[in-house]
Amino acid sequence: MCHISVTGTNTDTDELTIEQLQRENALLKEKNRQLTSRLADLQQHSQSLSYNYIKTSRSPDAMTCHYTGLTKFSLLTWLCCTLHEKLPAKPSKLSVNDRILLVLVKLKLAITNQDIALRFGISVQCVSVVLCTHVNTMANLLKFLIPWPDRDVVNANMPKQCKKTFHIAELLLIAQKCTQSGPKTCRQEHRCTVITRVTVP
Repeated sequence: MCHISVTGTNTDTDELTIEQLQRENALLKEKNRQLTSRLADLQQHSQSLSYNYIKTSRSPDAMTCHYTGLTKFSLLTWLCCTLHEKLPAKPSKLSVNDRILLVLVKLKLAITNQDIALRFGISVQCVSVVLCTHVNTMANLLKFLIPWPDRDVVNANMPKQCKKTFHIAELLLIAQKCTQSGPKTCRQEHRCTVITRVTVP
């Protein structure tokens, strides 16, 4: 009787052990699948153009100049720090630094959105969304970097031929206040034209 009891206990234990091993095997398979997918994403990201890719390259300054026109990688870092909390928080696979880099690459290289999508490893739609939401915002935030020299500086550096030929400069500013959906007559009535004459001595 004791022998039969022990045999039955061992059988139950073996069944429990098999079930436990099967559960552990399923968990390990799922974890392996997740890690394999993660590894593929990391490999694709490491080969794609990104802020970190330029940062860890052998010549970050040269790559920064080629892709953005900025002479130093430190300038790109400063630009990203300046705009980091001021750009629209749109859901995107790209980090804020990569979105800034994407806009600069578009402006510097003037390549198609398809080309940018391949370089960054994202979709063309994502490129379009980033450009539509970031270009105007970056332009407004960085307009303080545009140098506007004083009139004395302009006169001092203007070529003599320009002073003789173009003695009067006309600045034409046309501000259209109606939306594009409005009728044509309305747009014409709300068009404001300002002409300012500046005499160059």
